[in-house]
Order: sequence, then C-alpha cells, then structure tokens
Amino acid sequence: AQPKIENRANRLDFERLWVFSAGIHKFENDHLHPGRQAVVYQDLGLIKSLIKQGVKIERIVALLDQDATRENCRKELTALLQGSKKGDSLLVFAHSHGSANRGGLICTYETGGVWEFADLIEIIENNFNGSRACICVCACHSGSLIDQI
Repeated sequence: AQPKIENRANRLDFERLWVFSAGIHKFENDHLHPGRQAVVYQDLGLIKSLIKQGVKIERIVALLDQDATRENCRKELTALLQGSKKGDSLLVFAHSHGSANRGGLICTYETGGVWEFADLIEIIENNFNGSRACICVCACHSGSLIDQI
C-alpha cells in the first residue's frame, strides 16, 4: 500500500528545483588520493534520478573532476542561480576531499584548490531568489558546514 502523505503542500516540486553538483574524484597532478570510480557513477545516478523526477535539464549544472575548479564552481553556481524565482528550491551536492581548515572547505580539482563553505553560503545568499536550499557535502569534515549557516 502507498503511504499517505498528509501535507502535500510542503512536498518538493521537482519542476522548480535547481541543482548544482560538483564531484571531484580525480585531482590535477594526483595531489590528493583519488576517489573511488563507483562514487562517480553514484553522482551521475543522482542527476539521472532527479531528471526522472521532473527536474529540467536547464536547471542542472553538474561539474566533474577537471571541470570542478574553484573558479568554475563559483562561476557556474552563480550563473545557475540567476534564473531562480521565489518559491523555487535549490539542491547543492558536492563530493570531494574536505578539511576543517578556514571554517570548513572542500578540495577542488586544481593543485591547492579549495572552496570554503563560507564562500559557498555567500554565493547562495547573494544569488538565490528561491525559498529553500539544501546543501549536501560528502567529504571529510563536512559537519563544519553547519557552523557557516
């Protein structure tokens, strides 16, 4: 039997969802231990599932490995959020190595590249016009993200 959902008004509207994904599993000059290849497929599986649920492709930015430099992540997220409107939702998913340094960060593709959680939050606060945002970080020390919110 299908579970009954009491309050459908709060249910996520996938057609109004914006998605930013950065999966960094290989690193320039192998300066960090590479992630498992299976995780790349999990990241792509998440995107495919969201599309099946009704997320419009033009509302998705998915950066992988060499495309996920700090500057490119910042630029692409900022550009994506320009189209958001009141009532929209945002899912940010980042998968990489992480650190608690500087208030928390994830490692980007380039050697020495990092994206601080404070900067990620600032980009969302300054550019997202929607109503709800969910940030999922799969990295060591990702719990330090909560201190930035």
